[in-house]
Amino acid sequence: PYLLGGLNFNVTRPSDHEVSFVYAGGHVGVGVEFMVGSRLGLTLDTRTFFRGLTNNEEADYDDIEYGVTANVGFNIYLFRRHRNR
Repeated sequence: PYLLGGLNFNVTRPSDHEVSFVYAGGHVGVGVEFMVGSRLGLTLDTRTFFRGLTNNEEADYDDIEYGVTANVGFNIYLFRRHRNR
Protein backbone atom coordinates (compact mmCIF):
# COMPACT_ATOMS: atom_id res chain seq x y z
CA PRO A 1 0.00 0.00 0.00
CA TYR A 2 1.08 3.62 -0.53
CA LEU A 3 -0.06 7.21 -0.17
CA LEU A 4 0.49 9.81 -2.85
CA GLY A 5 0.16 13.52 -3.32
CA GLY A 6 1.46 16.35 -5.41
CA LEU A 7 1.00 19.65 -7.15
CA ASN A 8 -0.47 20.10 -10.63
CA PHE A 9 0.05 22.79 -13.24
CA ASN A 10 -1.83 22.72 -16.57
CA VAL A 11 -1.90 25.06 -19.55
CA THR A 12 -4.69 24.65 -22.12
CA ARG A 13 -5.67 26.63 -25.18
CA PRO A 14 -9.08 25.71 -26.59
CA SER A 15 -9.46 26.24 -30.32
CA ASP A 16 -12.31 28.73 -29.85
CA HIS A 17 -10.29 31.04 -27.55
CA GLU A 18 -7.37 33.34 -28.31
CA VAL A 19 -5.94 33.06 -24.81
CA SER A 20 -4.41 30.14 -22.91
CA PHE A 21 -5.83 29.06 -19.56
CA VAL A 22 -3.42 28.32 -16.70
CA TYR A 23 -4.57 25.99 -13.89
CA ALA A 24 -2.85 25.24 -10.58
CA GLY A 25 -3.91 22.65 -8.01
CA GLY A 26 -3.04 19.41 -6.31
CA HIS A 27 -4.01 15.80 -5.70
CA VAL A 28 -3.98 13.22 -2.89
CA GLY A 29 -4.70 9.52 -3.01
CA VAL A 30 -4.10 5.95 -1.91
CA GLY A 31 -2.98 2.91 -3.84
CA VAL A 32 -1.58 -0.59 -3.79
CA GLU A 33 1.08 -2.39 -5.80
CA PHE A 34 1.06 -6.11 -6.58
CA MET A 35 4.23 -7.79 -7.79
CA VAL A 36 3.24 -9.92 -10.81
CA GLY A 37 6.81 -10.91 -11.65
CA SER A 38 10.32 -10.51 -10.27
CA ARG A 39 10.63 -7.06 -11.91
CA LEU A 40 7.05 -6.09 -12.78
CA GLY A 41 4.52 -4.46 -10.45
CA LEU A 42 0.86 -3.72 -11.12
CA THR A 43 -0.42 -0.54 -9.43
CA LEU A 44 -4.00 0.44 -8.63
CA ASP A 45 -4.81 3.80 -7.08
CA THR A 46 -7.50 6.39 -6.66
CA ARG A 47 -6.93 10.14 -6.41
CA THR A 48 -8.96 13.19 -5.64
CA PHE A 49 -7.84 16.35 -7.37
CA PHE A 50 -8.61 20.04 -7.33
CA ARG A 51 -7.49 22.87 -9.55
CA GLY A 52 -8.24 26.53 -10.00
CA LEU A 53 -7.97 28.80 -12.99
CA THR A 54 -5.24 31.35 -12.27
CA ASN A 55 -5.98 33.78 -15.09
CA ASN A 56 -9.78 33.87 -15.13
CA GLU A 57 -10.94 36.95 -17.01
CA GLU A 58 -14.33 35.44 -17.89
CA ALA A 59 -16.74 35.66 -14.96
CA ASP A 60 -19.50 33.50 -16.48
CA TYR A 61 -18.35 30.20 -14.88
CA ASP A 62 -16.76 28.86 -11.71
CA ASP A 63 -12.98 28.63 -11.91
CA ILE A 64 -12.54 25.81 -9.32
CA GLU A 65 -12.72 22.18 -10.50
CA TYR A 66 -12.42 18.95 -8.54
CA GLY A 67 -13.01 15.26 -9.05
CA VAL A 68 -11.85 11.69 -8.49
CA THR A 69 -9.84 9.45 -10.80
CA ALA A 70 -9.01 5.73 -10.71
CA ASN A 71 -5.69 4.67 -12.23
CA VAL A 72 -4.04 1.42 -13.29
CA GLY A 73 -0.35 1.22 -14.14
CA PHE A 74 2.80 -0.85 -14.27
CA ASN A 75 6.22 -0.38 -12.68
CA ILE A 76 9.22 -2.05 -14.28
CA TYR A 77 12.19 -2.48 -11.97
CA LEU A 78 15.39 -2.49 -14.02
CA PHE A 79 17.79 -2.91 -11.13
CA ARG A 80 17.87 -5.71 -8.58
CA ARG A 81 16.36 -4.95 -5.21
CA HIS A 82 18.46 -5.25 -2.08
CA ARG A 83 16.72 -7.76 0.14
CA ASN A 84 17.48 -8.95 3.64
CA ARG A 85 17.96 -12.71 3.85
